[in-house]
Amino acid sequence: MDLQRSDSPDEYYRAVHQLKQFLSESDSSDHQIYKSGLKDSGRHDATSSENSETKSLSVRKSLFKSPLPHKSGFVIEGNSTDYILTGWIQKQIIYIKALEKEVAFYRKQVPGIISETKVIISNEESNRMGQANVVTQRLFSLIDTISNAKLSVSHESCEIERKKLMQDLATSQHQIQILTHQWAEHTCWNGQDKSKLPEDITREKSDLLSTVNLLRSTVSSLQQREADALGQVQQSVEVAEQAQLERVQMENEVRRLVSLVDQHEQQMATLNADHSRRLQEERTRWETKLAEQVSALKRERDLRDEALTRLSLDLEQSQRNEAVLKNEIQIKSNLLESSRQDFQRQISQMQSEQGRLAGQQAELQRRLGEAELRAELNCKASEQEANSVRVESEFLRRKIELLSKEAENRKQDYDKAIKELEQRNLELHLAASQREGERVQAVKSGSQASSLVKYLEQREVSLLHSLQEVRKKHDEKCREMTNIIDEQRSIIQTLKEEYAALIEDFQKSLVTDDS
Repeated sequence: MDLQRSDSPDEYYRAVHQLKQFLSESDSSDHQIYKSGLKDSGRHDATSSENSETKSLSVRKSLFKSPLPHKSGFVIEGNSTDYILTGWIQKQIIYIKALEKEVAFYRKQVPGIISETKVIISNEESNRMGQANVVTQRLFSLIDTISNAKLSVSHESCEIERKKLMQDLATSQHQIQILTHQWAEHTCWNGQDKSKLPEDITREKSDLLSTVNLLRSTVSSLQQREADALGQVQQSVEVAEQAQLERVQMENEVRRLVSLVDQHEQQMATLNADHSRRLQEERTRWETKLAEQVSALKRERDLRDEALTRLSLDLEQSQRNEAVLKNEIQIKSNLLESSRQDFQRQISQMQSEQGRLAGQQAELQRRLGEAELRAELNCKASEQEANSVRVESEFLRRKIELLSKEAENRKQDYDKAIKELEQRNLELHLAASQREGERVQAVKSGSQASSLVKYLEQREVSLLHSLQEVRKKHDEKCREMTNIIDEQRSIIQTLKEEYAALIEDFQKSLVTDDS
């Protein structure tokens, strides 16, 4: 019972080897003695047969004396083997119970660790980790089932093998006792040899050989069963050690995942605080900037309103000037009409005097044609100038209509110049120079208004551009924060995939161990 684990197999194998050696020696000696007894049965006397039988008996006695002593007239070789196997089985039972206690302890501790891990992970994404929790529960239930099944199977198989070995050992002991008793009856009866016939010797020899062969087969089967039991025990020990190693790896992986989750939570908290702070600063800065822009826009709107007021006043003034110019044009038109009537009257006078002034008619007609040609040219020029002035007046919001009226005045002046060419031409030149000055003044006022409008438009465009640039910067910052959040989410997804892959690998390893 108190044999060490490393020494007991050596002692057992040494005893089995000695038993095989003694059996082989006894078999060879008996076979030789039997042959010599058959050949020399007619030539040798009872002394030689007595010596041979004594020698074979001594060999058999030495066989059954070694390596264990006699007890109550019976050989206890089988009892020593029974003690060794019983010690082995009891040690394996104790070891298996210790493994069961360790597995029960780990079974109590591991679910607590897993539940804490689940709570930590579910704080971040409880919905997505539902499937992982279910898989983990199934995994540990499968581990419990496999552990219980393997432990129960190994224990039951050891018990069955022990019972079979005990039965075989009892049978072998009984056969050895019968064989010893038969040889005792054969060799000695009350201290004297008992003679036997050759047929009886042959029959006993064959019985002895069959018994020895049976004993050898029994010993070999016992060795095979012992090796099988030892292999099963080693396999159960390896399975338990593998389960313990996988449990340690799982605990390390769980701790690593918990640390990663904590780090990720800290990073997310830091990023959220930084993002909130940046958003608050950006919001304050934008509010200040937009308030300044709104005040600037209000000031510019006031300036624009003032400019529009001045333009409206200028427009009213131009309208009043236009009315005055219209009156002057009407007066000049009346003068032109009177000059035409005077011209027609002069022509009639010239026709009445045609007979009397026949010599001067051609000259007068030539002068008249030249005057008409000049008048037409002057009319065409005045019309073209009036058209150009009208186009400019339309472009400058009806301010240039004054120039068209003045062009009509020039036309009237040109018509008046038919009577008094030189004087009218001088007057027309003076009026044209006056109108040119007024037109330049009107153009200057229009250019000032247009420059003010352009300045306001440019200012508005620049404000729009600055607002668009600010919006672009804000959008870029928002995109940067979105990219950071997406990267953090990808890291979380990667950790989840690694955790799922680890659970899947662990489940596959359990399936391979079962197979």
